[in-house]
Amino acid sequence: MKSCLLLIIFLALHDAKSQVPIVFCPPGAEWHYEFAYPMNSPIVSADIKHVRDSILDSVNVNVLSHTHFFDDESDLGLHLTVIKQKGDTVFFRNIITVNTWQILYNYATIAGQSWTTTIGDTVVYTIKVDSVKFVTINNFVLRRLFVTNSHVVNGFDVDWNNVITERFGGYPFMFNYENPTYATDVDEIIEPLCYQDSSFGSIQFTDKPCDYRDNVGTVKNVLSDTKIKIYPNPGYELFHVSIENPQQDQLIVHLSDISSREIRSFNLNGWEKDQQFDIGDLKVGIYFLTITRDKSIIYSTKLVKQD
Repeated sequence: MKSCLLLIIFLALHDAKSQVPIVFCPPGAEWHYEFAYPMNSPIVSADIKHVRDSILDSVNVNVLSHTHFFDDESDLGLHLTVIKQKGDTVFFRNIITVNTWQILYNYATIAGQSWTTTIGDTVVYTIKVDSVKFVTINNFVLRRLFVTNSHVVNGFDVDWNNVITERFGGYPFMFNYENPTYATDVDEIIEPLCYQDSSFGSIQFTDKPCDYRDNVGTVKNVLSDTKIKIYPNPGYELFHVSIENPQQDQLIVHLSDISSREIRSFNLNGWEKDQQFDIGDLKVGIYFLTITRDKSIIYSTKLVKQD
């Protein structure tokens, strides 16, 4: 009898938590991320901020400003995203949705269910919820979705795991999509730094400050007058790193998956102009390749593995 009563109380509390309306993008909301520009560039803080409430097509919306977002590296300026919420579903529209409303997060989705989001004109993402949990942070009970994000790129299926938390949004970045243009901050987001809003207060996800910058040793290509080429790209089982005018430096090639988890590293011989590496055992998909010297990034690009 006692065990049945405890079970009823547990289910009632769980249901009560599930019924609490989701909060996303309240007044004062700010997100700070560690961001690295493509190629030989500094690490900076990429910020997203709630700048105002507005009305669009007779609907209440939130306007977000963000820097270093979904753009060519020659025009890293200020951009806007518009957010609206219907129940526990958050919608967004901006340059990559071609100004159409798309689902950013559906917090009402339960394990085994999914939603879709279209980026550009044709690329459809399927976000499937694997499990749902609740976490308590700053005395706030927050809903957290563990999801698999899938889409097709260049005829290949690509998927990665992601975590979506109430107020914070996706990890490691709010917009976890491939941009159809040349280069995007989502490609180069390293990790979230901080989140804050007027009622929640603030949380720091790492030991780095919210405005973290690392301009030392990363702005300048330490291989001065040196050109680096990765080929073939896309490739199959082997890829080459070609270095023009090599110098005797301790260089390391790092391969990370689409969720920014490092899966492989290779040492480069600084004197050799062309070096070959085997990736035949890796799954088909998109990887991020960086070359470092003394832990500073001197080169980065995407690497696509084909079947």
